[in-house]
Amino acid sequence: MRSLLTLSLALAAGCSLSVDYTGTYYQCGENDLCPPGYVCQSDLCIPTEPKGAACARDVTGGGDHTCSVRTDGTVWCWGRNDFGQLGDGTTTDSVVPVQAIQISNATAVTAGALHTCALLEGGGVQCWGNNGEGQLGDGGTSDAKQPVAARTPPGVTALAAGRYHTCALDGAGAVWCWGENGDGQLGDGGYADRGMPMAIPGLSAAVIAAGANSSCAADTGGALWCWGENSDSQLGFGDGDPRSQPTLVAGIAGVQSIDIGSSHMCAVGSGTVRCAGNNDYGQLGDGTEIGSDRLVEVLLPSAAVQVNLGEVHSCAVDTEGRTWCWGDNGDHKLGTSGGEQAWPVLAEIDAGTKVAAGESFTCVLDREGAIYCIGYNGRGQLGNGRRITQGMPHGVLGLPPATRVTAGGGFTCSVGVDGAARCWGDNDQGESGTGSVSRFALPSPVVLEGVEQIAGGGDHACAIAGGKVWCWGNNNRGQLGDATRSSRGVPRAVPGIANPKQLAAGDLHTCVLDGSTVKCWGWNEAGQLGAGANSDAEALPVTAMVTGAAIGVAAGSQHSCALLAGGTVQCWGWNVFGQLGTGNVMSTNTPVTVPGLANVTQISARDRRTYAVLSDGGVRSWGDGCDGRLGVPNEFCGAHSTPLNVGITGVRSVSAGYDGTCALKQEGTVWCWGPNWYGQLGNNTYDTTDRPVQVLGITGAIDVSSGGGHACAVRDDGSVLCWGIDREGQLGDGIARELDPTPARLVCGD
Repeated sequence: MRSLLTLSLALAAGCSLSVDYTGTYYQCGENDLCPPGYVCQSDLCIPTEPKGAACARDVTGGGDHTCSVRTDGTVWCWGRNDFGQLGDGTTTDSVVPVQAIQISNATAVTAGALHTCALLEGGGVQCWGNNGEGQLGDGGTSDAKQPVAARTPPGVTALAAGRYHTCALDGAGAVWCWGENGDGQLGDGGYADRGMPMAIPGLSAAVIAAGANSSCAADTGGALWCWGENSDSQLGFGDGDPRSQPTLVAGIAGVQSIDIGSSHMCAVGSGTVRCAGNNDYGQLGDGTEIGSDRLVEVLLPSAAVQVNLGEVHSCAVDTEGRTWCWGDNGDHKLGTSGGEQAWPVLAEIDAGTKVAAGESFTCVLDREGAIYCIGYNGRGQLGNGRRITQGMPHGVLGLPPATRVTAGGGFTCSVGVDGAARCWGDNDQGESGTGSVSRFALPSPVVLEGVEQIAGGGDHACAIAGGKVWCWGNNNRGQLGDATRSSRGVPRAVPGIANPKQLAAGDLHTCVLDGSTVKCWGWNEAGQLGAGANSDAEALPVTAMVTGAAIGVAAGSQHSCALLAGGTVQCWGWNVFGQLGTGNVMSTNTPVTVPGLANVTQISARDRRTYAVLSDGGVRSWGDGCDGRLGVPNEFCGAHSTPLNVGITGVRSVSAGYDGTCALKQEGTVWCWGPNWYGQLGNNTYDTTDRPVQVLGITGAIDVSSGGGHACAVRDDGSVLCWGIDREGQLGDGIARELDPTPARLVCGD
């Protein structure tokens, strides 16, 4: 059992730095100072990583999980596991490799979106995970949390998994496929799913591949044959029609490696890589972003031996063991910095023998048998112990007792009982208020004293302190209100505000309740400042034409609202999704009353939605309702220009997020609804819901805030807990996305 290492180091700045080896990392000190045995990497003190365990013989990337075969024949998997795709007998995600049950003689492994199959010595096949379409090949459709025998013929020599189907190659060259078949990907001439393997007639193959809803094979002469989905002409057939039987692909010979992405296909023939299909992210590697219905040559500077594709990125290993990748580069999954690449770039990974591209990540098996991975790590698919999503609340580390919290687009800020503000997370626009543009994965003090309130926008923030409004961060549309468009990493006072009561930060504009008057500044293209005109931006506060005394204010992406003393609401700005609540979708640059809405006690807005809490504790919502964002049944997807009743009672306040939205109940519990891709609903799932669900483990809450895929709450003891996406360190737990390849923590055994 691995022992826990904990160190403390007094820094010159006077703070204490604590680091452990289980996945909690802390901010580097001055001059990148870290304890002995630790290095400063991406502004975090990271334990000096041991070289990856050199005991793997194969690796494969699935949807959000990864599997490997050790040299002893055991199979180890990590990442997403809600269907049992890790094979360890559970449905619990794992951020480090766990052993698949009862397999000790595997030679290779392949992973689909939600299932995994292993090839055993002697040619047997074991599969596990999701089986809704029969992709496990055991004749049924029941999911399996541990390996079950696929009913394949004897002597299987190779396996390939698509999204929800699987194919096998036997010693005689026959190709057998099973699972989903809606696009003809089983190659049997029909479109019916099958839970039992069946040989494709008339095909003798030497190489097979499966991906998404398509399959391919190279015959013994090196010719390429493909079948299945072809909607983007990814199979190299220009008509866009599916094929239910193997069809010869023109333009390539001597094929030795093939793989299929979400909507593109690549093959290696005589050392040259050629690709076809969708090219929106440059995944064809021909230097353009123009799709092709025929195979085009990848601009690779050396001969390739193997190719593997993710959803919208591609990678190849050349004859020297170098890894080259191209296409979408989100989370640096190409193994290099920068944006999407339309031609191959050399991945910063040691020489490898195999590359395995998962849906949104990449792993390489090096020549010594170690596995290194990079890319999206939301479910632990990198296997390094440091996932960047949390489906349950986690405490913010090193934070003194707080009274308030605000979640911005990719960052978070709190107000302490001592009047000090602290921020963490994304900071490339200076939104931390520390004077730096370095990412902070732990709370860092804002250069401002006596803070009473903070509002976080897309990538800027504003605070009330000392009777003034102070703003910092991105200022490209004047959202800092200082008469300039210069972004700032430290707070600067906004002129013309005499009695600030409440702040609201939209994406690119800001509003404040100045006494009982609403004043706004920043982007005004849709009239979201409410001053009766549309303009590119106003870099100084203007008075919104609210009719009546205001007691609250809210700001979305391009609209704003005010709560009046009588309990009514007025809104203005962009209204294409009905976010003004006026019963139509006509935008306006002057405030209009939301009809039929009364007895409102609090309002909140974000993106293209608005929410109101009523005096009886009920909640009303209006605007863009897709993916359950309004907290009403999904059949209400689309624009909703009149308030809808959210099925929740006893609410004290509501906080609109870009995706999920959360409400604080009177008794101190927190409830959320909407998209849950990053666990931002806090109920330990990643399932979207159109009805409020309770955040687990939170009682005694006094404040809650929803941001860009994450949310945070303050409890009555002053502690702050956050959940959801942690890509930029916005959960304050010291973890953020990896910018360099890291070794999977595969244990080599005794």
